[in-house]
Amino acid sequence: MALPKLNNIEFLTEIPSTKKEIRFRPFTIKEQKALLIARESADKKSILNSVVTIISDCVLDDIDVSKLAGFDIEFLFLQIRGQSIGDVIPLKLRPDCFEECKTPTEVEINLKDIKVIFPDNASDIVELNDTYSVKMKYPDYRTLMTVNTQQLDVEQNIEFLARNIAMVFDKDNVHDTFTLDEAKDFILSLTVEQLDKILEFFRNAPVMKHTLDYKCMKCGKGSKLELNGLQDFFSLG
Repeated sequence: MALPKLNNIEFLTEIPSTKKEIRFRPFTIKEQKALLIARESADKKSILNSVVTIISDCVLDDIDVSKLAGFDIEFLFLQIRGQSIGDVIPLKLRPDCFEECKTPTEVEINLKDIKVIFPDNASDIVELNDTYSVKMKYPDYRTLMTVNTQQLDVEQNIEFLARNIAMVFDKDNVHDTFTLDEAKDFILSLTVEQLDKILEFFRNAPVMKHTLDYKCMKCGKGSKLELNGLQDFFSLG
């Protein structure tokens, strides 16, 4: 007779961008092994693929993870990681005075303290001129997978912006059905001032980051650990 599969407990959380409540389960040993392999590779796309796979497997409601914003993916990963292994992560850090003190400092990070920060008055509507406005969207998993941070160029930047246009509209018309090439042509038709307005949307995008202030265990000098982005949070284990 085959061995039974254990039923895992369910947890609740919210998707930050939509505030939709979802159910999820902890990841299994098999899934944790896949995460560790991705972590050892230190490859951004491998890490992102692994994290998205874990979220897809562990979320018990019907959502398309590939359409979630990057900060949603980071947040959900930490929620699942916290309920799977534990919310409190012990670390040994090298404070700013490490060259003098030669002493690592033991600290703890509580994943429950890490939140998505939404800037005040952030809006996804960008007014280009007196007639036209554009509705933008935050980069999702599929868009993030197209970005090669090691070889960013003009064409890639244009495509990145084009992929994040949701619609263009004026008081009479809404243009929400278009090809990627049409969106790229639209970006190329903008003035420098209009392009900067769109870039401001990304500069003010929500972000999941965390700053830990701690003191050297030997001399007491203060230092900071700043975590920002999937690879930083993924490195926590």
